[in-house]
Amino acid sequence: MAHLFSKDSRILSLHEPHPSMLDISNKYIKGFVNESEVIKEFKHKRYFYFRKAQLEKKELYIESNNRLYSLIPVIKEIFEDYRIIHIVRDGREVVRSGMNRKYYTNNDVFFKKRIMALDFKNDEYYSQWNEMSSFEKTCWWWQKKDSIIYSQVKNCEKARTYKYEELFFSNDAQLFEELIRFIGIDDVTSQKKYFLQNRNKKINKNNLNNFPKWNEWNDEQKNKFNLIAGEHMQEMGYTNFLDIK
Repeated sequence: MAHLFSKDSRILSLHEPHPSMLDISNKYIKGFVNESEVIKEFKHKRYFYFRKAQLEKKELYIESNNRLYSLIPVIKEIFEDYRIIHIVRDGREVVRSGMNRKYYTNNDVFFKKRIMALDFKNDEYYSQWNEMSSFEKTCWWWQKKDSIIYSQVKNCEKARTYKYEELFFSNDAQLFEELIRFIGIDDVTSQKKYFLQNRNKKINKNNLNNFPKWNEWNDEQKNKFNLIAGEHMQEMGYTNFLDIK
């Protein structure tokens, strides 16, 4: 999405610009910093890009960055005219990708920066965390992080939630047209054409495919996923996810 919008000369569109803001997002959701501290940090770490957009006379600044997962309340305070696009992906696919990337193992490159149930004393998996497998922890991670995002956008008029699969793998471009009009782009013709031609081309592609696809999971894995993440899957509209064949 960030690559698509970067093709428009009116827009400064970036994917996970440096610094990613993950540290401050984690501190904020854990209660280590307050809103005013986060606002100050956010403005400081994004000043360069905001100034760049201003100097280049860009009409829109777009940032594709799930590291901002807990900062939506802060974004609402900073920006007068903002739009938030929450793209949710089938949790089973996210878990598979996470397992291929070795989430919650000694080979997890972001292990120290990844949230855990131990960070949330009221989480139902707080007391079980140390006994959970990397698969179970990855299931927890998807539903926890996405639940945090969704709780901040579901009643917000300036936010929309879209399914990844419907945007990128449906033959109907209506959702994409709705999305780009929502963020303030009236001329959709060139955007729509480029999107339809390139939406299946993955840029941040995971080339590791050792972990089986979800329809090949064993019964224990299916049951564990359902137990940990099933409720959020249903909340996000994946109502037939138990029909694994």
